[in-house]
Amino acid sequence: MPRKPPYYRIYLLTIWQEQNRGPPERITWRFRLEDPRSGRQQVFADAAMLMRALEELTRAKQGGDAMTIEANKALVRRWVAAINSQDLAELDALFSPTLAQEWKESWIPWIYRTFAGHYAEVEEMLAEGDQVALWLATSGTHTGELEGLPPTGRSWTNKGVFLLRLQNKRIVEVTMLFDQLNLLKQIGATVTLAS
Repeated sequence: MPRKPPYYRIYLLTIWQEQNRGPPERITWRFRLEDPRSGRQQVFADAAMLMRALEELTRAKQGGDAMTIEANKALVRRWVAAINSQDLAELDALFSPTLAQEWKESWIPWIYRTFAGHYAEVEEMLAEGDQVALWLATSGTHTGELEGLPPTGRSWTNKGVFLLRLQNKRIVEVTMLFDQLNLLKQIGATVTLAS
């Protein structure tokens, strides 16, 4: 009986040092993992986060639970509901540990500090394999600094596309694209194009 060949996946790992400012001065190592086939990149603040991400990738390739397309869509709907309700515990259940930490510590606080009353609604959703694509409508009020623009108190609506990748019943990657120019115009920013 022929043996199944081992599964290999090649990644590019970049490691660099950053000197922290202020006392005490110390050097911090940073890590970036890139999949050369897809161009997907993840940056890690420390070696422990890198190792957790590698463990997740390894587990996923060793035969994790197969998810149906409908189950993937249901999980993504839960994610949108968790963002709307600021349910950080639900993010732990929906994201890989690395992604949950990133969203709880940076994305969710930034969204609600910058856009009071932020609300997201799924307008369209498509799924295939381990990926789900969303056409998302968002709205809120500009209450925090955005790209150097102080809060204006103006309400806005916007649309964007999300592409999420899932493994083992968890979201492991989020890529997004929003109409930033439309948002800036609605909150009163003056946009000057470079010549």
